Amino acid sequence: MPTPRKKPRARSNGRAAEGESSITPESLVRRWDGAVTLGTLKNWRSLGRGPPWTKLEGKIVYPLEQLAEWESKNTKVGD
Repeated sequence: MPTPRKKPRARSNGRAAEGESSITPESLVRRWDGAVTLGTLKNWRSLGRGPPWTKLEGKIVYPLEQLAEWESKNTKVGD
């Protein structure tokens, strides 16, 4: 019996779809226009730095509410 195929996921522009409460590391890189890489996010997680994250069903996600708070606290305004 063939295994059922997974439904293809829509590409994300870094913004969560309506009703979503978290985004993937790939979406976060796009949200920040490539200012950080997936490797940087992974390194930050291992060091306990960077935005709050959680693991759901074996996948890393960034809760949007906590991410927005972290971005606000870590945004520097130029002189």
